[in-house]
Amino acid sequence: MIKSKNVMLAAVIAYSSLFAFNANAFGLGDIIGAAKEIAGANKGSTTNEPIVRPSDAQCMSMIPSGFPKTPYPDSIKLNICHQGYVLGYNTQTKTPIWVGEYLTRENLNARYTKRNDNFRPDPMVLKVNPSASATLEDYAGSSRVGSGYDRGHMAPADDFRKSAEQMDESFYLSNIVPQNANNNRGIWQSLEKSVRNWAQKYEAAEVVTGPIYYKGQSQGRLGTVSIPTHLYKVIYLPKKGVAVGFILPNSPLDSNTLAEYAMPVSHVEQLSGMKFFPSLPQSIKDNMPKVTYDVGKSWVVFEKP
Repeated sequence: MIKSKNVMLAAVIAYSSLFAFNANAFGLGDIIGAAKEIAGANKGSTTNEPIVRPSDAQCMSMIPSGFPKTPYPDSIKLNICHQGYVLGYNTQTKTPIWVGEYLTRENLNARYTKRNDNFRPDPMVLKVNPSASATLEDYAGSSRVGSGYDRGHMAPADDFRKSAEQMDESFYLSNIVPQNANNNRGIWQSLEKSVRNWAQKYEAAEVVTGPIYYKGQSQGRLGTVSIPTHLYKVIYLPKKGVAVGFILPNSPLDSNTLAEYAMPVSHVEQLSGMKFFPSLPQSIKDNMPKVTYDVGKSWVVFEKP
């Protein structure tokens, strides 16, 4: 462990004094330490655990730069592939560890399907370990009856307007976390909108999204499902040759501050204990283009050089 939180923060978040302020506010220095402890305890753990998938080629095509590597023991991980996204599932928290998708301009422009809100357990999780699945009863106390939490998509339903099957699968509970309702309907929605805009503008985007449990802790449970303390999203734009990451507390936030949570992907790796886009050059993950929030469009845009 690094002895000083301030030293830890300075080493990891030196690129932005503004984010360093936010990091202190959210205790992210401690997350770094916790992530390093987890990674050290599970050194060498990769994504080689059993995977349920339609086909290897289809599954790998959703994250061409490689599946994330996680610090969690194989005994609690399950990788699953659906028609529109692939995920690593945590059988203890009953939430995804990561969810990967490959967005293209063509698919996003083909908006043939309406949202159906068909939330239900993932049959792949039920097939392998029924007791590890979240249930509708777990989420019966969601924000619609006053808990303050939504059933928050990691791969958003609006990414799958092209296909009724993909839209339907996006409502599997393996793709869902208990998410603060204000966060889900505000700043997080703006982030999802930003990513779709980038995929359309730059032809394609590799996206990985998931929850973070601060120092291995949660904000409690919704039924038997652990409530994450933070959420992350990392994006790689192959055509532009850049990557950017975000970590947001799972709490009410002002949408206009979204750009303040942007950081290099390598910093999300240090804060989460995971490794994203393993085939990319480290220089792409260590750097990111400057971003700003467009209030009129309600999304983040890249600043011109």
